[in-house]
This record gives sequence, structure tokens and C-alpha cells, in this order.
Amino acid sequence: MEIVFGKHHCEIGIKHLDYGQVIGGVRYAPSGLLKLLEMGRAVGSELFRRLCDSAGEEHNHMIFLKWQQVEILPSFYKKEADPDDPTTSIDFVNQKKRMFHFFLPISNTSRRIENWVFDSGTGTPIMTASVLSVNINPETRRPLRFNNYLKNYFSPKNLSSANMQFQKLPPSCMSEYKMPDSVLFHSLPTQITVRYVDRNGHTNQSAYGDICYNCLADAISKKVFFLFGSIFDYKIRRMSFLYLKESLLGDKVEAIVWQDESHNWKFKFHIKKDGIVLCQAEFMFYPELKAKI
Repeated sequence: MEIVFGKHHCEIGIKHLDYGQVIGGVRYAPSGLLKLLEMGRAVGSELFRRLCDSAGEEHNHMIFLKWQQVEILPSFYKKEADPDDPTTSIDFVNQKKRMFHFFLPISNTSRRIENWVFDSGTGTPIMTASVLSVNINPETRRPLRFNNYLKNYFSPKNLSSANMQFQKLPPSCMSEYKMPDSVLFHSLPTQITVRYVDRNGHTNQSAYGDICYNCLADAISKKVFFLFGSIFDYKIRRMSFLYLKESLLGDKVEAIVWQDESHNWKFKFHIKKDGIVLCQAEFMFYPELKAKI
């Protein structure tokens, strides 16, 4: 892996991804894509730390992910393995990629990041993402103001403009909403196990992607929404997540999915613990001729 620190951005060259994230022989797991972006945020935090050290400023904070949206472009699927041949694996794993991690102007306690992932060989964009996070005091667990040095360094007048031409869809799922009373839905209970948590024992943001995906896969297998085949027959176009509350190792949660009433290929999720929504999510899929609604 190659890492380059720019003035206001980071670049990460990736030779290959983890084969353990390939599911069904033909799909890269949602959590794998979210972990790829998480790696970019870790590198971005290192840039923050270096800046603070160089200016003699303290860098004692933690970041709470508030919202993120990932858009998977059609070019992502062009090198996909043959779904009818289980002996093949997805070429995306071995495809060399370059991820750009751009900082947008930061506010008092929050920061916005834009990511792009490109095919290193062709320069073709294959995935974009937007992230909104909040700076947190690790002791009080309350929002913490960024120091003036960082606010000035990442101010609009100092930031170079980022190219947004690859972002195809508008932001979604940024505010909390309720599930309609009369809508058809499906639920799947899940327990937060070791593979879902970070080093602090909290559920990792990427885990919610797989919890939602598994819930929808279960609904499709039971033909709840009159979708045929398996979830591997459907290609994700966009994933959006609004993180509201924390969950911990050992917690029992319930994932609930329903179909958007105005869009056949959009599904909405609530992940709940004791009736309280921890995470709200939306998955939008590319229409497939072989699938029937």
C-alpha cells in the first residue's frame, strides 16, 4: 500500500483487497467497501495529527461518524466475475486502485470528506463517497471544537477546489424518519459479535452495512418484496447511513427493511435496540432485467 500526504488531501494506492470480503463468489461485501473508506479516514486522521504536531497544537480527540453515502459506479461492476461460474472470483479484488481523500472546510465541531476510488490502470472512477463526522471529547463523549489552527488550515480560502463531477446522486438519508405504519416490512434479529466491533467494543460503522445487507438477503430469499433469485442478482448503486446511537459487543439488535413507496429499487432500514433506532440506512440498486418486481 502506498500513501501520499498532500496539503489538503491524502492519496492511497492499493494493490489488492481482502479476499475474505468476497461473498457468494461474485460480490464484494458492503462492509468491505466501507472498511476501504475507513482506511482513508484513518490516513486522514494521521494528516490531522501531523498538522497539529507541526503547529504545537493538541490533537486529543476522537471522531464520531454521523453520516456517510457511498455510490458505486457502473464501472465498478464491469470486471465482475461470472455469477454462473462459482469457481471464478471478482476481479475487483486484484484490480489496482487509487483512493483520494479530500477534506472540505471544517466547522466548529464537524468535518466533511469526499472520497473517490479509481482504477489505477485506466484512471476510470469506480466509486465515490461523502462522509460527515463530528469531533468528540473522549472523556465527556460530547462534541469538541476543532482548534483555530485546523479551522484556518481547512478554511474555504485555503482549500483547493475538489472535482465533484463523479458524484452522480444527491445526498440521501441525512435526517431521521419513521417507518410508515402500513408498509410491508421484514425484520431480522442479530447479535453484535466480536467481528462487528472496534477496539473500544463499539459496533464498527461498516458492520451496519452487512447487517442491512443480510436482512434484505433474508427478505429476498423469502420473497417478501416479490424479488426473485438471491441478493447476488442485484447490484448496489448507493448506500447511505445515518448513525444515531451506539451499540456494544453482545447487544441484541433488530434490522428492519421496507421498500420505498416511491422507488422500487430503493430499500430503507432501521437497526434498533430495545425499540430505539441506532442506525438508519438506505440501499438503492441498479435495475436488472433478470429481476422482477
